[in-house]
Amino acid sequence: MQKINIAFQLSPLYIKPNQVLLSKSILKGTIHTKKYGQIRASIKEIGIIEPLIVTSTNNKAQYILLDGHIRFEILKELEYIQIPCLLSSDDENYTYNKQINRLATI
Repeated sequence: MQKINIAFQLSPLYIKPNQVLLSKSILKGTIHTKKYGQIRASIKEIGIIEPLIVTSTNNKAQYILLDGHIRFEILKELEYIQIPCLLSSDDENYTYNKQINRLATI
């Protein structure tokens, strides 16, 4: 039987915003979009549902953000001190949400 590697650590990390290194930047106009406002309202009312995805660096105090750039900007804007993150075992820099089928069921 083949051993399957786990893609993430089983428990989330809570890291400070200044420990996060961005792998890309979001466009300045993004903060004025309807979707940004919806995500911000959701985080403000409910909290973070889906943790950000990070990978470790050579510096143990820094992490590279792989997924969740908009959520990260919102969390900084809302002055979160600790951000929930899942630590990825690889540093593949793609959006994990692209694996979701967004077709309607009807």
